[in-house]
Amino acid sequence: MTLENGEQSLVSQQPIQDRIEEGTKVFGAAVLSAVPLVGGSLASAFTGSLAITDRHTQERWLGLLAQRVDELSRRSSLEWEEIVGDAKFASAVVKALRIARETTNEQKHNLLVNAACNSGSWAGDAEAVTTFFTRLLERYEPEHVLVLRACHDPNDFLVTHSENVGNGQLHWIFANIIYKGTVEWEPLARVVLQDLHQDGLITDSVGLGYDLNDAPHRLSTPFAASFLRFCSEPFARGTDDKT
Repeated sequence: MTLENGEQSLVSQQPIQDRIEEGTKVFGAAVLSAVPLVGGSLASAFTGSLAITDRHTQERWLGLLAQRVDELSRRSSLEWEEIVGDAKFASAVVKALRIARETTNEQKHNLLVNAACNSGSWAGDAEAVTTFFTRLLERYEPEHVLVLRACHDPNDFLVTHSENVGNGQLHWIFANIIYKGTVEWEPLARVVLQDLHQDGLITDSVGLGYDLNDAPHRLSTPFAASFLRFCSEPFARGTDDKT
């Protein structure tokens, strides 16, 4: 994903919007060539409207990625060219785009963009850890991450969602915040809690009656804290601030 030398010197001189557009093209040229094409009779299924939808999804996600890269560059000691040319980042972008193409959920797209940026060499995590976290994101929905944030910092969650937390029990939170408007939400909620427990992100197998107000300790594990940082905006991870 490294630009030619002549192009690199121009990127840093471009206005932010131009850099974002250029970044989208750079990511697209490198990543799309790494995505396998469907051959044979199945190829025809991706013509017409399906192909257009897929292309638009890719373009939106790559544009969001370019914006986040620009933010990371401006708020840290990292240069745009350094980010784009990083091998670990390039590999993460390929994996994240593959997952992003399978959903239209904007929240999940945002999580995947953060994950890609937090997979670069500057993040400092072992490749095995970032690979595992990426696999979790592939299986998880945004509600998994939202519930995990509630378990990790109940006080912050209760304050942030003060108008909708009701009695503070997970039952109320699932029904009125996470799955608001969904009639059959309880089976979904139980699966989310089961996933988080089985994957080692919360310490106890809690039920829907669990009360965040009376939480004696954080339900999240240290591993969960690392996963939440992985899903968060990359400049929140302690990169040097230019200002």
